[in-house]
Amino acid sequence: MAITTVRRPPAGTSGLKFRALLSQDVQGVIFAGLIVIDAKKDLRAPLQPIGNSLLPAMMVESNDRKLTLAISSSATTFGVLDNVKEAMSVNGVALPGATESAVIAVDNTKAYFAVPTARFLAAGPQGASSSRA
Repeated sequence: MAITTVRRPPAGTSGLKFRALLSQDVQGVIFAGLIVIDAKKDLRAPLQPIGNSLLPAMMVESNDRKLTLAISSSATTFGVLDNVKEAMSVNGVALPGATESAVIAVDNTKAYFAVPTARFLAAGPQGASSSRA
């Protein structure tokens, strides 16, 4: 007889081993937010959209796949999704202007955004912005 240990997913999550995130930034028939998709069946998981106040459009995943940056459709705010808990750990952080690109530091403690219109009083290159993830 073989004994198998099953690691239980956190409560309130999809429990899916293979999943995809879909960003829905238009409100209408369904709420805006990050939608969890069962990647094996190509079906929506039975969860409410995550981070619906953000109206997410662009997403950036961390190197270790533990976090996902969700950037708003206006590109001026962002949130941080904890991929294990399938919940926002940070939501609605304002950027100093619109961004077109972002990256998460390897240690998952900071995120960097390219904000060409950003103005800084302190020394440093214009157009660069960083924030703690």
